[in-house]
Amino acid sequence: LSMATATESDRFIAGARLWGMPYPLALMTDSALRFIPEATATMEQVLLAQRSRGLDLVSGSYASRVGNLRYLLRPVVFTTILRCRKVAQAMEARGFCAGGGRTELVQLRFGWSDALLVFVVAALALAVVVWERAGGPVY
Repeated sequence: LSMATATESDRFIAGARLWGMPYPLALMTDSALRFIPEATATMEQVLLAQRSRGLDLVSGSYASRVGNLRYLLRPVVFTTILRCRKVAQAMEARGFCAGGGRTELVQLRFGWSDALLVFVVAALALAVVVWERAGGPVY
């Protein structure tokens, strides 16, 4: 998730296309991953607003706490739907899938430096797993 949100959309989509993902699916994946931090921020804002109004999610019966979640979920879902509609309207205004082939500004190629990076990350991940199973501290 952090890699997807820290990478520019054009590069994320180009990388997904390089791995064989169709463009519309790559765009949807990128858009969905970009909505997660926004939905989280909206949830935090709504939670603070509802707490200031006296909403209590920690005391009371289990049923009442679950019932109180509707006061959080409704605004978050509605706000997310509104954002999705705005993005859809913007994409429609820009002619997404209006016909014709796609062109890309940046042509990515999987080179030796990419392969080396994948190998190093895999080796480090394997070393952490082996270290952890051997009883070493993992911070």
